[in-house]
Amino acid sequence: MRYFNSLPFLNTTDNQGNTVVLRNLLVRTQLIPQLAKNPLLFYQYSLQEGDTPEIVANKYYGDSFRYWITLYGNPNILDPQADWPLSSNQFLIYLNDKYGEVSNNNVLSYTQGTIHHYEKVVTTVDGTTQTTVIKTVEIDENTYNSITPFTSTQNLVNGSNTVIGSVTYSVSVNAVSIYDYENQMNEAKRNVNLINSSYASEMETQFQTLVKS
Repeated sequence: MRYFNSLPFLNTTDNQGNTVVLRNLLVRTQLIPQLAKNPLLFYQYSLQEGDTPEIVANKYYGDSFRYWITLYGNPNILDPQADWPLSSNQFLIYLNDKYGEVSNNNVLSYTQGTIHHYEKVVTTVDGTTQTTVIKTVEIDENTYNSITPFTSTQNLVNGSNTVIGSVTYSVSVNAVSIYDYENQMNEAKRNVNLINSSYASEMETQFQTLVKS
């Protein structure tokens, strides 16, 4: 199914009063909220270098024209250009466009050597279940300089002072460069939800029905 060919026509007039028939690009549909929360409906995929919605659709659905289904399961992707992770080359072009004027044409050196922000990282490990919880908060430079990283383990005891477990706390700090920050933001877009391929044909049919109703 070709997405734009499925959209309904719209009669309008040009600036000379002539009737013009156009595709209605403003037609929208969305998943029922209850379905969007159903983990059985989705398959999580980590986008690889060079992946585009068309390439992913061809890999998973066997049809590059199902690119719209690739995007459909990710309501956070409003703009396939801005909300899709950049390739390595695109990322360097992006850095140059954003920071070129302040880097004297040495973008990598500037972005890797300039601090964007500081972070405090608190890691808690349950010694019994080996469950790890990591909390990261942004801090200012003075707080960053005042914190001494440490690791501490505390035993958990019951009423009779019998050790029943332990908890390990670790505190560390990071100075995050502009490059690392921008790279983290880009990498955060890499995990996407793909609607289960077994529903692809039904999705196409229901979409065509909805946009024409």
